[in-house]
Amino acid sequence: MAEQDDKYRILADFLKQVGFRRGAMLFFAGGVILVLWKTDPIALIDRLSREKAETRVEAEQPVTKKETAQPYLEAPNGFVENKAAETAADGVPMANLQAVLGYKFVPSSNVYEYQGRLLIFARTRQEEQRMVSEIGLSWLPILSGKETVEKILQGQPITSHWQPEKQGFYFADGTPDETPSMNTDLLVHGYSVKKIYRYPVKKGGRVAGYLAAYAETELDAETLAQLETAAARLGAYL
Repeated sequence: MAEQDDKYRILADFLKQVGFRRGAMLFFAGGVILVLWKTDPIALIDRLSREKAETRVEAEQPVTKKETAQPYLEAPNGFVENKAAETAADGVPMANLQAVLGYKFVPSSNVYEYQGRLLIFARTRQEEQRMVSEIGLSWLPILSGKETVEKILQGQPITSHWQPEKQGFYFADGTPDETPSMNTDLLVHGYSVKKIYRYPVKKGGRVAGYLAAYAETELDAETLAQLETAAARLGAYL
């Protein structure tokens, strides 16, 4: 008991010398030092930071999936005709033509992101669905005939003609007009096509598609003028 009284007396003397407020501050500071000594503060901070980071990643996961979603179109199945767009070619005479086709570049947001050419209407002398299916006209990938696509995107009409000795279509500058996804042999030998005319279709100042005419012979000036007018009108439907 005397020893315990001595401890209280020493504590009271200490508080008298340093003041109650200062003594309380020193007491609490000692408690904090004791807690830090018993724990590992660096490991505690590291664990809390890791838990916070994991929580943030889990919260952002759905957004990441949305951003990496495939933005491009898949190759369409079949051919769905746009009857309104077909009216653009109403004035074109079909006497020397096997087909007049309207194409739209898709997706339509950016010239450098085009995936392919989607057929939006077909006007043919023979059975429409059969020709479209046999030749492979409903969907033309953007890299199937890359040189031809580049010429169309320059915004000027282009014409290619069949050269039997080379067994292919060629432009006036000697560049081959090749579209591997099309059945060119059937186009020539089954449908007697000897010339292909293409007219860029513009919308909002850029090339958004084109009009293609498959002819058996050289077309006259009147028919060419009608094709050019049809291409200009088709832009309203793309």
